[in-house]
Amino acid sequence: MQKLYRSMGLIAGAGPVPFVASVSFLQGPTPDSTLVLVAASMPSRAFGFAREGDRYAASYTVKVELRQGQVVQRRLESTEVVRVPTFRETARTDESIIWQQFLRLAPGRYGMSFSIKDESSIRAAVEEVVIEVPRLERSALPTPLPVYEAIPRTSADSLPRLLARPRATVVFGQDSLLPVYVDAPVTGAPTQLHLRLTGDANIPLWDTTVTLQPPTASSAGRSSTVAIPVSRMGVGISTLTLNVPDRPDTARTRFL
Repeated sequence: MQKLYRSMGLIAGAGPVPFVASVSFLQGPTPDSTLVLVAASMPSRAFGFAREGDRYAASYTVKVELRQGQVVQRRLESTEVVRVPTFRETARTDESIIWQQFLRLAPGRYGMSFSIKDESSIRAAVEEVVIEVPRLERSALPTPLPVYEAIPRTSADSLPRLLARPRATVVFGQDSLLPVYVDAPVTGAPTQLHLRLTGDANIPLWDTTVTLQPPTASSAGRSSTVAIPVSRMGVGISTLTLNVPDRPDTARTRFL
Protein backbone atom coordinates (compact mmCIF):
# COMPACT_ATOMS: atom_id res chain seq x y z
CA MET A 1 0.00 0.00 0.00
CA GLN A 2 2.85 2.41 0.70
CA LYS A 3 4.07 2.07 -2.90
CA LEU A 4 0.53 2.62 -4.16
CA TYR A 5 0.11 5.80 -2.11
CA ARG A 6 3.47 7.10 -3.30
CA SER A 7 2.39 6.51 -6.91
CA MET A 8 -0.50 8.90 -6.18
CA GLY A 9 1.94 11.63 -5.18
CA LEU A 10 1.41 11.16 -1.44
CA ILE A 11 4.00 10.77 1.32
CA ALA A 12 3.88 7.27 2.79
CA GLY A 13 5.92 6.21 5.80
CA ALA A 14 6.58 2.49 6.18
CA GLY A 15 8.36 2.54 9.54
CA PRO A 16 7.14 1.50 13.01
CA VAL A 17 4.52 4.29 12.83
CA PRO A 18 2.87 3.90 9.40
CA PHE A 19 1.33 7.08 8.01
CA VAL A 20 0.14 8.66 4.78
CA ALA A 21 0.52 12.42 4.32
CA SER A 22 -0.53 14.90 1.66
CA VAL A 23 0.65 18.40 0.79
CA SER A 24 -1.89 20.70 -0.88
CA PHE A 25 -1.55 24.26 -2.18
CA LEU A 26 -4.26 26.92 -1.86
CA GLN A 27 -4.35 30.62 -2.66
CA GLY A 28 -2.92 32.96 -0.05
CA PRO A 29 -3.64 36.66 0.42
CA THR A 30 -1.02 37.50 -2.24
CA PRO A 31 0.65 35.51 -5.05
CA ASP A 32 3.91 35.69 -3.04
CA SER A 33 2.35 33.82 -0.10
CA THR A 34 0.93 30.38 -0.90
CA LEU A 35 -1.23 28.62 1.66
CA VAL A 36 0.10 25.08 2.22
CA LEU A 37 -1.95 22.36 3.92
CA VAL A 38 0.05 19.46 5.37
CA ALA A 39 -2.22 16.60 6.49
CA ALA A 40 -1.40 13.12 7.79
CA SER A 41 -3.40 9.98 8.44
CA MET A 42 -2.43 7.32 11.00
CA PRO A 43 -4.16 4.16 12.27
CA SER A 44 -4.94 4.01 15.98
CA ARG A 45 -2.94 0.78 16.34
CA ALA A 46 0.26 2.71 15.60
CA PHE A 47 0.22 4.27 19.08
CA GLY A 48 0.39 2.93 22.61
CA PHE A 49 -2.88 3.61 24.42
CA ALA A 50 -3.21 3.56 28.20
CA ARG A 51 -6.29 3.54 30.41
CA GLU A 52 -7.37 7.03 31.49
CA GLY A 53 -10.45 6.83 33.67
CA ASP A 54 -13.23 5.35 31.58
CA ARG A 55 -11.32 6.03 28.34
CA TYR A 56 -8.06 5.17 26.58
CA ALA A 57 -5.50 7.82 25.67
CA ALA A 58 -2.36 8.02 23.54
CA SER A 59 -0.09 10.91 22.60
CA TYR A 60 2.12 11.50 19.59
CA THR A 61 4.40 14.26 18.28
CA VAL A 62 4.58 15.55 14.71
CA LYS A 63 7.58 17.51 13.47
CA VAL A 64 7.73 19.28 10.10
CA GLU A 65 10.84 21.05 8.84
CA LEU A 66 11.12 22.94 5.54
CA ARG A 67 14.54 23.83 4.16
CA GLN A 68 15.96 25.67 1.18
CA GLY A 69 19.52 24.49 0.83
CA GLN A 70 20.95 24.38 4.34
CA VAL A 71 18.64 27.12 5.63
CA VAL A 72 15.61 26.08 7.68
CA GLN A 73 12.72 28.29 6.54
CA ARG A 74 9.98 26.87 8.73
CA ARG A 75 9.87 24.39 11.59
CA LEU A 76 6.86 23.28 13.57
CA GLU A 77 6.31 20.71 16.29
CA SER A 78 3.06 19.70 17.92
CA THR A 79 2.18 17.06 20.49
CA GLU A 80 -1.36 15.75 20.30
CA VAL A 81 -3.47 13.55 22.60
CA VAL A 82 -6.01 11.04 21.24
CA ARG A 83 -8.81 9.78 23.50
CA VAL A 84 -11.18 6.96 22.54
CA PRO A 85 -14.10 5.42 24.48
CA THR A 86 -13.39 1.71 23.96
CA PHE A 87 -10.43 -0.64 23.75
CA ARG A 88 -11.60 -1.74 20.30
CA GLU A 89 -10.96 1.78 18.99
CA THR A 90 -7.27 1.47 19.89
CA ALA A 91 -6.76 -1.36 17.36
CA ARG A 92 -8.21 0.31 14.27
CA THR A 93 -6.16 0.01 11.07
CA ASP A 94 -8.07 2.54 8.93
CA GLU A 95 -7.71 6.32 8.66
CA SER A 96 -8.75 6.79 12.28
CA ILE A 97 -6.44 9.68 13.31
CA ILE A 98 -5.93 12.80 11.20
CA TRP A 99 -3.44 15.59 11.89
CA GLN A 100 -3.34 18.76 9.77
CA GLN A 101 -1.68 22.15 9.76
CA PHE A 102 -1.78 25.23 7.50
CA LEU A 103 1.42 27.11 6.64
CA ARG A 104 2.09 30.17 4.51
CA LEU A 105 5.20 29.82 2.33
CA ALA A 106 6.85 31.81 -0.42
CA PRO A 107 6.74 30.02 -3.79
CA GLY A 108 9.81 27.88 -4.47
CA ARG A 109 11.41 24.47 -3.93
CA TYR A 110 11.76 23.09 -0.41
CA GLY A 111 13.18 19.98 1.18
CA MET A 112 10.60 18.76 3.69
CA SER A 113 11.17 16.42 6.63
CA PHE A 114 8.03 14.92 8.15
CA SER A 115 8.24 12.78 11.28
CA ILE A 116 5.82 11.19 13.76
CA LYS A 117 6.73 9.70 17.15
CA ASP A 118 4.65 7.67 19.57
CA GLU A 119 5.20 9.32 22.96
CA SER A 120 4.66 6.07 24.89
CA SER A 121 7.57 4.25 23.19
CA ILE A 122 10.55 4.71 20.90
CA ARG A 123 8.45 3.98 17.79
CA ALA A 124 8.84 6.70 15.16
CA ALA A 125 8.85 7.25 11.41
CA VAL A 126 10.35 9.95 9.21
CA GLU A 127 10.19 10.73 5.49
CA GLU A 128 12.20 13.24 3.46
CA VAL A 129 10.65 14.68 0.28
CA VAL A 130 11.06 17.65 -2.04
CA ILE A 131 8.03 19.87 -2.64
CA GLU A 132 7.53 22.63 -5.19
CA VAL A 133 5.34 25.41 -3.77
CA PRO A 134 3.60 27.08 -6.74
CA ARG A 135 2.92 30.75 -7.22
CA LEU A 136 -0.87 30.98 -7.42
CA GLU A 137 -2.09 34.01 -9.33
CA ARG A 138 -5.63 35.29 -8.92
CA SER A 139 -6.56 33.63 -12.22
CA ALA A 140 -5.18 30.22 -11.15
CA LEU A 141 -7.48 27.22 -11.41
CA PRO A 142 -9.23 26.23 -8.18
CA THR A 143 -7.44 23.54 -6.19
CA PRO A 144 -9.39 20.24 -5.80
CA LEU A 145 -8.91 18.75 -2.34
CA PRO A 146 -10.42 15.44 -1.08
CA VAL A 147 -12.06 16.09 2.30
CA TYR A 148 -14.43 14.58 4.84
CA GLU A 149 -16.18 17.91 5.29
CA ALA A 150 -15.56 21.57 4.49
CA ILE A 151 -17.09 25.01 5.02
CA PRO A 152 -16.17 27.08 1.92
CA ARG A 153 -14.09 30.14 2.71
CA THR A 154 -15.12 33.51 1.31
CA SER A 155 -11.73 35.24 1.31
CA ALA A 156 -8.09 34.35 0.62
CA ASP A 157 -7.21 36.19 3.86
CA SER A 158 -8.89 33.46 5.93
CA LEU A 159 -8.14 29.77 6.48
CA PRO A 160 -10.45 27.08 5.08
CA ARG A 161 -12.47 25.22 7.71
CA LEU A 162 -12.13 21.64 6.59
CA LEU A 163 -11.17 18.12 7.61
CA ALA A 164 -8.75 16.75 5.03
CA ARG A 165 -8.78 13.20 3.67
CA PRO A 166 -5.00 12.58 3.44
CA ARG A 167 -5.25 9.07 1.93
CA ALA A 168 -7.77 10.25 -0.72
CA THR A 169 -9.34 6.79 -0.36
CA VAL A 170 -12.94 5.54 -0.40
CA VAL A 171 -14.40 2.08 0.23
CA PHE A 172 -16.99 0.45 -2.04
CA GLY A 173 -20.09 -0.57 -0.08
CA GLN A 174 -19.24 1.88 2.68
CA ASP A 175 -18.87 5.28 0.98
CA SER A 176 -21.40 6.59 -1.53
CA LEU A 177 -19.97 10.05 -2.20
CA LEU A 178 -16.48 11.56 -2.06
CA PRO A 179 -16.57 15.28 -1.16
CA VAL A 180 -13.99 17.34 -3.04
CA TYR A 181 -13.40 20.89 -1.81
CA VAL A 182 -12.83 23.35 -4.66
CA ASP A 183 -10.98 26.37 -3.31
CA ALA A 184 -11.84 29.54 -5.25
CA PRO A 185 -11.91 32.37 -2.69
CA VAL A 186 -10.98 35.35 -4.90
CA THR A 187 -12.69 37.87 -7.12
CA GLY A 188 -12.93 36.63 -10.69
CA ALA A 189 -13.18 32.95 -9.77
CA PRO A 190 -14.80 30.88 -12.54
CA THR A 191 -18.54 30.28 -12.38
CA GLN A 192 -18.35 26.88 -14.09
CA LEU A 193 -15.96 23.95 -13.93
CA HIS A 194 -15.73 20.90 -16.15
CA LEU A 195 -14.94 17.72 -14.16
CA ARG A 196 -13.70 14.53 -15.78
CA LEU A 197 -12.98 11.30 -13.92
CA THR A 198 -10.77 8.68 -15.56
CA GLY A 199 -9.42 5.29 -14.52
CA ASP A 200 -6.48 3.14 -15.61
CA ALA A 201 -5.32 3.74 -19.21
CA ASN A 202 -7.27 7.03 -19.16
CA ILE A 203 -10.62 5.19 -19.43
CA PRO A 204 -13.50 7.71 -19.01
CA LEU A 205 -15.62 7.04 -15.91
CA TRP A 206 -17.60 10.22 -15.24
CA ASP A 207 -17.99 13.61 -16.91
CA THR A 208 -19.96 16.64 -15.74
CA THR A 209 -20.04 20.43 -15.57
CA VAL A 210 -20.81 22.14 -12.27
CA THR A 211 -21.77 25.72 -11.47
CA LEU A 212 -19.90 27.24 -8.53
CA GLN A 213 -22.18 29.36 -6.37
CA PRO A 214 -20.76 31.99 -4.00
CA PRO A 215 -21.07 30.91 -0.34
CA THR A 216 -22.93 34.16 0.50
CA ALA A 217 -24.61 36.88 -1.50
CA SER A 218 -21.86 39.35 -0.57
CA SER A 219 -18.94 37.00 -1.30
CA ALA A 220 -16.68 37.56 -4.29
CA GLY A 221 -15.24 34.02 -4.20
CA ARG A 222 -16.88 30.79 -5.30
CA SER A 223 -15.33 28.10 -3.09
CA SER A 224 -17.57 25.03 -3.13
CA THR A 225 -17.74 21.33 -2.28
CA VAL A 226 -18.44 18.92 -5.15
CA ALA A 227 -19.64 15.35 -4.48
CA ILE A 228 -18.05 12.63 -6.63
CA PRO A 229 -20.22 9.46 -6.86
CA VAL A 230 -18.17 6.49 -5.65
CA SER A 231 -20.23 4.16 -7.85
CA ARG A 232 -18.69 5.83 -10.91
CA MET A 233 -15.09 5.26 -9.78
CA GLY A 234 -13.05 2.31 -10.94
CA VAL A 235 -11.29 -0.09 -8.59
CA GLY A 236 -7.77 1.24 -8.00
CA ILE A 237 -6.56 4.74 -8.78
CA SER A 238 -8.86 7.26 -10.46
CA THR A 239 -7.86 10.74 -11.64
CA LEU A 240 -10.13 13.80 -11.39
CA THR A 241 -9.30 16.56 -13.88
CA LEU A 242 -10.72 20.08 -13.55
CA ASN A 243 -10.73 22.76 -16.18
CA VAL A 244 -12.64 25.91 -17.01
CA PRO A 245 -14.46 25.79 -20.37
CA ASP A 246 -12.45 27.55 -23.09
CA ARG A 247 -9.25 27.51 -21.01
CA PRO A 248 -6.36 25.10 -21.72
CA ASP A 249 -4.96 24.77 -18.16
CA THR A 250 -6.08 21.97 -15.87
CA ALA A 251 -5.86 20.90 -12.21
CA ARG A 252 -5.78 17.29 -11.06
CA THR A 253 -6.12 15.12 -8.00
CA ARG A 254 -6.10 11.32 -7.58
CA PHE A 255 -8.25 8.94 -5.54
CA LEU A 256 -7.99 5.31 -4.53
